[in-house]
Amino acid sequence: MKNRQFICAAVLLLCIGCKTQELVSCEDVSKTADMPWLASIVQTGVNPAGGAKLESIDKIVYSLDSTSNTTHVGFFVRYERKCCDIPGSYIYDCDGKIITTYGGILVCSGECNIKIRSNTNLYTAK
Repeated sequence: MKNRQFICAAVLLLCIGCKTQELVSCEDVSKTADMPWLASIVQTGVNPAGGAKLESIDKIVYSLDSTSNTTHVGFFVRYERKCCDIPGSYIYDCDGKIITTYGGILVCSGECNIKIRSNTNLYTAK
């Protein structure tokens, strides 16, 4: 009996002590306030790389190439075109990490084979 109680206590302590890793999901995002890092982009309102005004943010469903059936959710952030050497658009993953930049000298940098399957506007500047 004591052996069983010990095992139960040990399992309980392991369960309490374990931390489950939370995966960031943006499937249910319907407004920029749902993701703190998106809300911060809206609040700042300008491209940190060059000061261009924020134009819009779309939630997108994309694949990493045109032949893939695997899709991902991310965010397409557009800034006004200001100068030829500053990127004007960015695609972010759910964690807020930039995976693609468009514009500027390189035209595209990062995952440039992205195929956008659908988009939903979350924010448009007034």
